[in-house]
Amino acid sequence: MAIRVEFLQQDSELVALIKKLVTMRRAPIKIVIANWKGGVSKTASTVQLANIFSMMGLKVGVVDQDAQGNTTNSLIITKQNQKEGDFAYEETLMRGIKNGDLSKVRVEINSNLYLFPSTSDFFSFPNFLDVKFGVAAEGSPNFDSLEHQKISYLPSLLDPYIQDLDILITDTPPGDSYATKSAVYGSDYIIVALQTQSDSLENAVDFIKKFVPKIYKFKQDFDILGILASMLNAPGSPLDSNGELPRKRLEVLKNTPKWTLDLEVYQDALDEFGDSELFSTIIPYMRRITSVPRRGIRLEDRWDKQILEVYYKLAIESLTRILYRESGQEYINFEKEGENVNG
Repeated sequence: MAIRVEFLQQDSELVALIKKLVTMRRAPIKIVIANWKGGVSKTASTVQLANIFSMMGLKVGVVDQDAQGNTTNSLIITKQNQKEGDFAYEETLMRGIKNGDLSKVRVEINSNLYLFPSTSDFFSFPNFLDVKFGVAAEGSPNFDSLEHQKISYLPSLLDPYIQDLDILITDTPPGDSYATKSAVYGSDYIIVALQTQSDSLENAVDFIKKFVPKIYKFKQDFDILGILASMLNAPGSPLDSNGELPRKRLEVLKNTPKWTLDLEVYQDALDEFGDSELFSTIIPYMRRITSVPRRGIRLEDRWDKQILEVYYKLAIESLTRILYRESGQEYINFEKEGENVNG
């Protein structure tokens, strides 16, 4: 069955503006998707957002800094689906780090999408940094100097191999790790992944209030692009026709059978961060997306298209925010204003 995705071409003007911005910056736009908590769709959003950006015509790189390697698995299988036979990459990210040279690490997934792959050997990254730079107790005179060297090392290694890209997206593991510290240090923008559960909200708050300042001590030219509510699981299709949950709709849903803990947590997130800090795009629970690490990204039926449509909306919202923050330029597609992507 042929799946039509003509909506991907509706924002060619925005793509052109982003490419112009990258040319002016002389560097790609670097995004990291993070949260201290695991299981909040960091990997799924990294893979899907990178895929959408590449389908829109942007040249995209993905850095897998999670030793679980789910991002790597998802994209390698996606590449294998495009041609017969298995595909093996030459070096992992960790091997390149140990060699001090990432020239053999970057893998082409398709003509617009590239991967810096990881496997379980990336668990050795903290130990590698300790051996290379030394160890100091927090609060000691040389702690800050060593910490700065450690968190800046991987971004400096990556830099020569990402200059031809428009967008770089980094996937991070849960927890307060050097993988996450390096990714945030090397980023321009952070998307904070928030599963609509109470412990995920608490972790998102802690990540912003406790973790981000640790990196801000060494580098101030990055910003939080937004809070992304993911895996919303509520019966009866509570989202409006645009796939959003404005406060007015939440008020309507209260005291009805549709009101769930997920919706309550989402409202708490609006109260905690402010409406403008949350992406209007919400990633609902989609069972199909959990199979991507095993089957790769495909476009075979309406469930695959549903994933594409949701992340396309997030891609447009992300690029629009970036364009405004970097240039003060607002982007409105007047042909689509007020329309649903599905329309």
